[in-house]
Amino acid sequence: MPQLTNNTFIQPLVIQPIFSPSFAIFMLSLHMIALCILVTMAYIHTDITVQLLMFSLGIIVVYSGWRTYWHLRCPQNHLLYNSQLVILQEEYDNQLVYQEYLLLQTGQRATLVNSSYAHPLLIILNAHLPSNRFVSVILWYNMLDKDTFRRLRVRIKYPF
Repeated sequence: MPQLTNNTFIQPLVIQPIFSPSFAIFMLSLHMIALCILVTMAYIHTDITVQLLMFSLGIIVVYSGWRTYWHLRCPQNHLLYNSQLVILQEEYDNQLVYQEYLLLQTGQRATLVNSSYAHPLLIILNAHLPSNRFVSVILWYNMLDKDTFRRLRVRIKYPF
């Protein structure tokens, strides 16, 4: 077990995702499949209101695909970019309690929510910010180096 120094463990996990071409292809493929289904549905139905509805949904899917690609292309714009997952020692009612936090670039502490998910291919980090806001980030297996991804997966599956 690592020793505590200055109320944090020696090796915090630094989250610095990079662009993942395979994840971008996967996400854009999902959007393309949705568009193909909408085109097929619009072709099958001859009613103009249904076709207008499918066209409107198609615009939403195209916008969602563009926004998803933009967020995947620039992961450093995300709020959780370059945050550190650390365990802090705090005292409550004269008892030492160890709490796990995400230390953000701004110096604020965000707490990981139990709904965070870890899988061998991806990690979904859900964090509760001090401003009562929730934020999520999806980390594909090749967005982080292998050791950091493995350690983060273990910390999510088996909380402290």
